[in-house]
Amino acid sequence: LSPALISQNRVITLGNDGKISALSLESGAPIWTFNTQNPNLSVRGSATPILFNRNTVLVSTADGRIHALNIDNGVPIWSKRFGISKGSSDIEKISDVDATPVLDGNMLYVVSYSGQLVAADMASQQLSFVKELASLKSVGTDASQVYATSLDGELVAMDKMTGTVNWQTDNLSYRGLSNAVS
Repeated sequence: LSPALISQNRVITLGNDGKISALSLESGAPIWTFNTQNPNLSVRGSATPILFNRNTVLVSTADGRIHALNIDNGVPIWSKRFGISKGSSDIEKISDVDATPVLDGNMLYVVSYSGQLVAADMASQQLSFVKELASLKSVGTDASQVYATSLDGELVAMDKMTGTVNWQTDNLSYRGLSNAVS
């Protein structure tokens, strides 16, 4: 479903069925599989698994979660919901995290289809901020800001520690913007 992560002789993949798998880089043989909950309806995403550290892979899934898994054996370390579903219909409940999360130092930036841009300090395991912003595209960061594009084409620059909006523009509305890159 998404680009694979290749690390430590493993190919880490996320399938359309919600299964996260590790295959041997040399032989393609399965090493481990981790099953996630697939919702009834989701946006077909393409978030690439990323390394959190040498032993941990982070994978975003259609149920709005990020799963931290041991890269050697697939044992879950933690699973946290970043996309919050709203409403009662299947369409209103779509909470996919389809954008590849961005790890910048100790900060993890995650954006969901359901409308949350979350900044989490992974050292303290505390949320730094939550902003209302729906996107299928990854954020970009530089030394002081995080940049995000919304579903409707708004471009926003925020303080990367507080989430305070420094500037925003809707001059590119409805133009199918790409990932933000600084």
